[in-house]
Amino acid sequence: MMKKVSLSILFMLFATLSFTQPSCLKDTVYHSKFINNSKIKDSFIREIYEYDSYYNKTMFLSQTWVADNNTWQNHLKESFSYDANNNQSQIRTQYWDAKNNIWLVGDKYISTYDANNNITKTLLQRGRTKNNTNTWENTQQVTYSYDANNNKTEELQQTWNVGDSAWVNSRIYSYSYDTNNNKTEELRQIWDIGNNTWVNDYKENFSYDSNNNQIEYLPIHWSVSSNAWINHIKYNYSYDSNNIQMEAIAKKWNRSAVVWMNDYKESYSYDVNNNKIETFQQSWDSVSNAWLKSYKFNSTYNKNGDRTEKLGLMWSTRSNTWINNSKYSSTFDINDNLIEDSFQTWDTISNRWMNNNENTYKYNANNMLITIDNYSVWKSTTQYYTNHHRSEYHYNCFATAIEEIKKPQVFNVYPNPATTTITIHSKENRRFSLYDMSGKMVMESFELKGYKQLSIADLKAGLYFLKAEGIKNSQKIIKQ
Repeated sequence: MMKKVSLSILFMLFATLSFTQPSCLKDTVYHSKFINNSKIKDSFIREIYEYDSYYNKTMFLSQTWVADNNTWQNHLKESFSYDANNNQSQIRTQYWDAKNNIWLVGDKYISTYDANNNITKTLLQRGRTKNNTNTWENTQQVTYSYDANNNKTEELQQTWNVGDSAWVNSRIYSYSYDTNNNKTEELRQIWDIGNNTWVNDYKENFSYDSNNNQIEYLPIHWSVSSNAWINHIKYNYSYDSNNIQMEAIAKKWNRSAVVWMNDYKESYSYDVNNNKIETFQQSWDSVSNAWLKSYKFNSTYNKNGDRTEKLGLMWSTRSNTWINNSKYSSTFDINDNLIEDSFQTWDTISNRWMNNNENTYKYNANNMLITIDNYSVWKSTTQYYTNHHRSEYHYNCFATAIEEIKKPQVFNVYPNPATTTITIHSKENRRFSLYDMSGKMVMESFELKGYKQLSIADLKAGLYFLKAEGIKNSQKIIKQ
């Protein structure tokens, strides 16, 4: 359950601050192309970022390189504003008019929040520039409602009718939860303009066991002709005594027999550190009434729990054996930074692995990412990739009133700062919670011993705190 953290916890979070290391935020990113494996083409895109004292991104500027003028030319600019609780309240986009050498107004997103920092409304306005005057016209708006536990209960989508100067209903999503705040139903309805009413469209049902593990997912569609919900497919999940998922089964609805029929199944195996080492896929054969082997994926890990290889195998009914199909490989340095990953596919004719794409990563002395090289389209005649793209990251390091938190010894987080995903490594079994600057829990708490990848893509840019139950110190996380 998401709830407000107490002032005592907030004090504990900030009491662990030290002032020995500066904070670094992504400042500028250059994108370049390589030609003929060695000659680099001049940087053709530059991204510039600015932040406020709370690590909130306030400006993003994209520029393109103009070789004829030997200068950078503006392309796109985004400006970000925040309320007193550091909630993102506005985004404004502008596009550069190279002919007239001026910025043209683009879209504007305006968001409002309730006392619990839940977003209550998002308004999209389309900008227009005429006679050097900027105006915005309503386009879309989304309104949100929540229950006492801050669970989203409704999402109303509307579009602006220019002729009537009024909002017109489009879609509405309704959400239901059990007593443990697990989502049990998501209902989507669309607005029937002719009859001026909501009509059913799509629904998802979720079921859980006593440990709050999801054991069933059932998506169903509304049939207008039969005026009833129609089954199509459902997924069932099973777990071991440690709440680790062991199996997932998909079943399709047989309308004529009015019964669920097996479709495909995945079974999972783990090592002693709960790393998934095998995914075994099977498909259902209705003729023999049995499960048939289909695919399997075998994964290996290093001592830090990083996956170093994921090997995909396909079952051959002709040879009655497993044959290579795909391979993902990853390499890490002594600081556990990812320095290379690649994807290869198996060529059954030459009986060897064929390169598909590859990425290499470089870091500075502070383990901050400074270069990503992306290679794609392998050319066998030259034994090299046809496409080579490079991104170079530059940082601005500075001190603020909120500085580096003393690093906990029990767990660590990387990369940090991060944009989409962080990896948490915990040496002990602990319950973790993630808080924003206001003290609001922004993700459901979870237990962990070992490694876990956590998506932060949906979080707004800024400063967050990862707290482990029973640990005094917290880890500061910067989302860019």
